[in-house]
Amino acid sequence: MKRRGLTRNAVLDAALALADAEGLESLTMRRLATALGVEAMSLYNHVASREDLCTALADLAWAGVGRKDPHASARAAIEAHPWVLELPSAKPGPHRLAARAALKATGEPNAEALIIGRAWIARSLEGIAMLISQTISTPDGPFTLIEDTGVVVGAGWTDSVTEVATRAGIVPDAVVTGACLAANAVLAFYDGDTEAVAQVAVAPHGTEFRERVWEVLRNIPAGETRTYGEVAAQLGNASASRAVGAACGANVTGLFVPCHRVVGSSGSLTGFAWGVETKKALLQREGVLARV
Repeated sequence: MKRRGLTRNAVLDAALALADAEGLESLTMRRLATALGVEAMSLYNHVASREDLCTALADLAWAGVGRKDPHASARAAIEAHPWVLELPSAKPGPHRLAARAALKATGEPNAEALIIGRAWIARSLEGIAMLISQTISTPDGPFTLIEDTGVVVGAGWTDSVTEVATRAGIVPDAVVTGACLAANAVLAFYDGDTEAVAQVAVAPHGTEFRERVWEVLRNIPAGETRTYGEVAAQLGNASASRAVGAACGANVTGLFVPCHRVVGSSGSLTGFAWGVETKKALLQREGVLARV
């Protein structure tokens, strides 16, 4: 039976006040009931569970995030309730990774990262893609990757997100800076685990033929190479070596789709979208070429 005078709004208001005062971890049904001066069981007449409570708090904290001005609304919510980053999301995705990475790096909630997070949610609700990019330093120069919900859709040796996005057929405005899951695999590769990137999920977009080529390339083990002709033959068309070369040159997920492992018939390194010196360094790292 509902306690007279106790409403769902009153429960949520008390939960907001408790989370602001003591942090989200203190927000248990029992603690909330004590703050309200009621029996814990009576709260279940208004919220089905702690998860339901947190979901409702997320809705309150981010009220107003929508089409007109999602960033301003998000900024206000962040300032009012910084613990919102700890709330479970009905739409888990890279926005949470970005926010948590910023928190770990700075030790405090990062307004920009959180704005990006809820902008991601707002746009996804409208059917607009919001992708996450991260640029990391490598011995071969800056390396930028773009992920869609943890799946790599663009990558290459440059610090230009626009360049990587454009190559991958992605609208640059749909990409925001954050923390990508695959960044750890790139770092592991450069730390000696040359097969780490092979475990990363990728979804490069291209023509049907190019996507078939890229799939074959993903199966070339580190430490081995194939010629353009061998890849063409594997695809059932031995005369398509030039088309294979074009597909390698158009590879939108460098390193994850290892086009650097494809060489000329004489073993020559030929071209590479990110520079022949980078291709040479990668093959040296994998033990194909001797280090000079």
